[in-house]
Amino acid sequence: MNRLKTGLGALAFAATVALAGQAGAATTVSSTFDTDADGWAFGAWQSVGGTPQPVTYDASAGRISKIHGFGGWGFIAPLKFLGEKSEFIGGTLEFDLSSVLTDYEDRPLVALTGNNGKTIFSRWGNTPGPQLQTFSLGLAASSFYVGSPTGVSGAVTTAAFDAIMGDLEQIQIFGDWGPNVDNVQLDNVVMGGATGAVPEPATWAMMILGFGAAGTMMRRRRAAVAAV
Repeated sequence: MNRLKTGLGALAFAATVALAGQAGAATTVSSTFDTDADGWAFGAWQSVGGTPQPVTYDASAGRISKIHGFGGWGFIAPLKFLGEKSEFIGGTLEFDLSSVLTDYEDRPLVALTGNNGKTIFSRWGNTPGPQLQTFSLGLAASSFYVGSPTGVSGAVTTAAFDAIMGDLEQIQIFGDWGPNVDNVQLDNVVMGGATGAVPEPATWAMMILGFGAAGTMMRRRRAAVAAV
């Protein structure tokens, strides 16, 4: 009986570890700019699919930058951040951003555009300063609005947000909000999915087989005891 208990304990422990690993796992896509610009460019949120400008890569600092003077332009994410990204709903988009000019007020930091042609903007909050600081944006409908970089015309519905995340065509991290020439820097961009994921089918299969084996062991033990 002790060996049976030990076997059951081992199976239970294995199942717990498997579930904990699944629950804590989260998918991420990142650009840390350790070796190059990682495909990032600089363009306007209105010019989805257009030809953006190159950014400057600083190898010593491991970051990208741009000196620019047109409001509404910003850093354009590469393809790995785009496409079907429903798994990131409920997660976060984090990045380090700095701006030499500090006279910006009431402006979004991020614009998301879906393949359906709809663009939404992150709700106004803190704006960057001359030193890199970390910004974290929740990937949820409540974090965005419908309108323009300078005006809010309405809220984003869950259905509209899900549709955009289901087929992202462009992510822009704003790097210029006004007509004056600015020098902006970007580093450590990480898009992370929500934790607490449902266990994968393989994990469930392992658990079912494990507990099935435990049940067989118990029945055989009881039959052996009854036959004595």
